[in-house]
Amino acid sequence: AIFKNVEYGKYKVKETRAKEGYNLSNEVLEVNVNEHGKIYDFEVINTKIIGEILGTKISNITKLPLEGAEFALYSINDKEFKYPLGFAISDEYGKISFKNVEYGSYVLKEIKAPEGYYLMKEAIEVNITEHGAIYELKIENKKIEDSIVSSVGDSNDSNDDITNEKIPNTGDVITTGLKLAVAVAVIVVASSL
Repeated sequence: AIFKNVEYGKYKVKETRAKEGYNLSNEVLEVNVNEHGKIYDFEVINTKIIGEILGTKISNITKLPLEGAEFALYSINDKEFKYPLGFAISDEYGKISFKNVEYGSYVLKEIKAPEGYYLMKEAIEVNITEHGAIYELKIENKKIEDSIVSSVGDSNDSNDDITNEKIPNTGDVITTGLKLAVAVAVIVVASSL
């Protein structure tokens, strides 16, 4: 800042507004204007606003922590996710951390899901605006459920008769079919008598 035509005397100079992304200085400078035409220089140092992103990865079903999820942090302007600024892997407590993140807007994207869970498709936006703040996130993953797809006949058939019985493996003895074959044989023998 430049102050012109300042009269003789003692003054205190304090910053009232910092550049965006920087902390306001609390320093108060004393200036004694006692010579005509003299330039009094002073310097005020601002520090960048720095925050931390702390996430907890949990199961959507059990709400317990998930280990092994991998995340990348990107600038909000990196729309195609080509230039990661950092990486983190969730620990045994499901925790991930990105420290010393400068003022600005970011996107947190899961790049590898924990075993048995789906990869998150949506990214999470985080805005670092306050110095020293910890931005906490709770991030859920959807568990991959075991399921059997059953369909008999064409697409117009009703599946009302489908049960959740175990599908036999190769080599298993199928007792239901054997009982049916014996019943048919008994009926055939009885009708021929």
